[in-house]
Amino acid sequence: MAHQWYAYYLRSVGRFDEALAENERARELDPLSEIKTLGVAAGYARKHDDARYSSLIRRAMELNPSDSAPHYALTDLLQKEGHTSEAALEFRTALQLDGDAPLVTLFDETLRKSDLPRAKRAVTETVIERLTTKSKTTYVSPRAFVEQYLRIKDNENALHWLDLAFAEHSSFLVQITTDPLYDGLRTDSRFHAMLRRMRFPGAD
Repeated sequence: MAHQWYAYYLRSVGRFDEALAENERARELDPLSEIKTLGVAAGYARKHDDARYSSLIRRAMELNPSDSAPHYALTDLLQKEGHTSEAALEFRTALQLDGDAPLVTLFDETLRKSDLPRAKRAVTETVIERLTTKSKTTYVSPRAFVEQYLRIKDNENALHWLDLAFAEHSSFLVQITTDPLYDGLRTDSRFHAMLRRMRFPGAD
């Protein structure tokens, strides 16, 4: 566990090679851990080593066949590589593993009428609607909203919820300078202003 958390720190300060080495060490000590395997996979994703990333994602699926997370990750990789049919299958499998029949139906119906990006967007928009409804009666982490809005490239709302996360001192913010999910915000001056407010090294 110590290697895993140290890797988290190293990644947050941009020391990616050292972070990957720590994650590799953590996995060596616990090779049957899906979480540690995904940790190593994330390191290779940041290095844009898609072959190694894909291999580790598939290994994570073997270690925990009931977890949807690796299937969502593989969806994005397959889509980027142009393997649309396989990506759609992985996304549908992820929804099924989540046990969300209404979203599976929505995905299938939208995909029949349109294409994969629109079908994924329809699912994400529905998830956001659910989160909004839930937030009226109970606490929902800003992170949940941020990540969903980033997936549909809605930077306005993503930045709004990042501001709320900043006000809450949310711990996930230490990763936003290095997480590929935030790449779409890197050219936005408001994002850089937020990094300066958080006093990230090199944000000035």
